[in-house]
Amino acid sequence: MSGRQISNMPARVRKAASRAAIMALLAWLAAHVGCSWQWPSLVFTSEGQRPDIPIVSVFPEDGEAAGLRRTGAISGAGSDLLRELLGEARTRELYLWRPLETRTAVYGYPSAVAGGGRESSGPSASGDGLARADAGTGAKTVPTGDPGSASLTGTSTGDSGATGGAGVGGGADAGATIRLTVIEFASPEAAYGALSHIRPKGLPDEACVTIGMAGFLDGNLVAFADAWFVAIAAAPVRSMSLRPLVLELARVAARRIPGVGIPKEIEALPVAGRRPGTEVYEHERFFNMYGTEGWARAAYMVEGVEAEAFVIRRETKDGAKWILGRLRAMCEAEGACKPIPVGEEGFLGSLKGRPLAAARTHTGVYCVAGALPEDKIVSMMRDPDRMFRALAPPRRKPSPPKKDDEKEEGGGPRTRLPFSLGM
Repeated sequence: MSGRQISNMPARVRKAASRAAIMALLAWLAAHVGCSWQWPSLVFTSEGQRPDIPIVSVFPEDGEAAGLRRTGAISGAGSDLLRELLGEARTRELYLWRPLETRTAVYGYPSAVAGGGRESSGPSASGDGLARADAGTGAKTVPTGDPGSASLTGTSTGDSGATGGAGVGGGADAGATIRLTVIEFASPEAAYGALSHIRPKGLPDEACVTIGMAGFLDGNLVAFADAWFVAIAAAPVRSMSLRPLVLELARVAARRIPGVGIPKEIEALPVAGRRPGTEVYEHERFFNMYGTEGWARAAYMVEGVEAEAFVIRRETKDGAKWILGRLRAMCEAEGACKPIPVGEEGFLGSLKGRPLAAARTHTGVYCVAGALPEDKIVSMMRDPDRMFRALAPPRRKPSPPKKDDEKEEGGGPRTRLPFSLGM
């Protein structure tokens, strides 16, 4: 294979070939030279390499989250549990992102009931459907006596009217359990994409919680994505007094995951006017264009006008140029396009009867769709423009021209030896 052919390969292919060559060289050295060397515990993803973080390390230890303790071992979980938590449609959306592994564990408080001087019979003592939640795991509540757990949820009475929330002595919530399910994916993009597709539409702004890369609160269920994991903490009861405990368990689990930042496409979305909880990372092709799997979109409200923004990132500058050219050709088929002063090149046209503005900076393509004035569209597109300018590599300074004494009479460069010949 020639050097020109190697240079024309995509960067991802060249990196994979380099790693394979290094591994082959190390194997040869171990076999013929007798040296031993072990490859670090790394997993390669679309964004490079990461430490191999065991999925079980995400689960909090006993007492780490508001005094909650695991009532059983961490076990594997299948699609049946996810359907019970999310429903059939959202479970199908999650599996489109190809999860690698799913684990689950049940957390709860000691079952000693304050004031009664006796031990409850376990989760069924609440009379709120808790026995059904633990029936499949065989988990048992161990009465260890945590005196400080009764005041951890404040003074909210919830639905049962008992003070103290879900702690010991919480009345109808005594012995309540919270299930934490952790799902591992191949990349942060896949984890964020899965969460954005299982998030219910139309949630109020206060239901979008800041946990990990992103999270949402739906009743007594909290889900968040961080790094390569999606975690779902849910209480199988109707009492809203358990919500603070579910949130605390989710936050502690998120702190055990090393953050890697949100996907660059999501980070590049315009900020002003964005409706909370509408950020979505897509796995389908953008307008069915080849190689556009993995892009971001969000909904906006600008001066009473609804709009959408889209961000696509390619590995090369030529790939971004190709996408923008295809978009321009599609808009020109419906009418004339007008250039706009955004990015390295941009235009304003109409696609499928809807106004569309698109621009490109380096390897990023960003669009705004909506009946907005041109100045508002240009203002919205400043955010992704700045983002992709920051991602662009610094320009190399042109090499100075060679001096005349560095050239031979025939025009070729002189051969400069790195050492003296001693003559």
